[in-house]
Amino acid sequence: MMLKKVKSTLVTKMKESPLAWRLARSCGISSHGAIAGRQTDICVEGFESSANSYTLNVIRYVGDDLSIAHHCHTAASVKIAVEHGVPTVVLFRDPEDAIPSVVSRFRPGVYEATVAYTSFYKTVMNLVDDIILVSFDEATSRTEEMIKKVKDLTAVKFNDYESIQEVDQAVKQHIKEWKAKSQDPSTTPLPTAEREKKKGHVREKMHRLPEYNQAANMYQQVCAAYETQQQRIHGNA
Repeated sequence: MMLKKVKSTLVTKMKESPLAWRLARSCGISSHGAIAGRQTDICVEGFESSANSYTLNVIRYVGDDLSIAHHCHTAASVKIAVEHGVPTVVLFRDPEDAIPSVVSRFRPGVYEATVAYTSFYKTVMNLVDDIILVSFDEATSRTEEMIKKVKDLTAVKFNDYESIQEVDQAVKQHIKEWKAKSQDPSTTPLPTAEREKKKGHVREKMHRLPEYNQAANMYQQVCAAYETQQQRIHGNA
C-alpha cells in the first residue's frame, strides 16, 4: 500500500506541472489528448468520466472548424491553456459517480483515482477566475444552456443548428461509431449495464478510503465556485 501511495503521489505531481507533463509526453510516457497552443481556439478538460467526450463532440458539432485541446485529463493541461490565453472549459462531476465510472472504464486503482480527483480540482480551483466551469448535469442534461454559456463567454464561433435533439443524437451516434472502431469498446463513455454493476463494487471500496472525504469536500468547493460563476453570468451576483 505504501508503494502504491508513493507512485500515486509522483504521478499526481507530474500531472500538476506543465513542465513535467510536457516532458512526460516528449518521452512517450503519455500521448493521450491534445495540449493547447497559441493557435488553439478552445480547451475542454476535466477529470475522466465527467462528460468530456460528449462535451467535446457537442462543441465540435456546433463549432466552426475549431482547434480544440482536450482529453489530457491533467491539471497541467488546464494551466497550459490558461497560460496561452485559450478559453478553457473545465467539466466536473460528483466523485460519487465520477470515480466509480473511471475505475470501471479504465481500471486504475480506486485509491489512485480518488487521489487524482482531489489533485485535479485543487489545482483547478486556483485557476477558477480564468476558466469556465461546466457541471456534468449542465453538459448532458442542459446542453443548450452550456452551448450558449460558452458562446457568450468566449470569442469562439459556433454555427447555428436545427435543435438540441439533433445535436444530441448526432453526438451519441458519433461516440458509438468511434468506440466501435477502438480496440476496447468497453471504455465507451455511454452507460452500459455491465459497467453499472462494477461501479457498485468500486463505491464500496471508495467509501472505505479516508481520501474519499477529501474528494467529496473538493467537489463541494467546486460546486460553490460554479454557483458563483452562474450567478455572475446571470447578473445576480
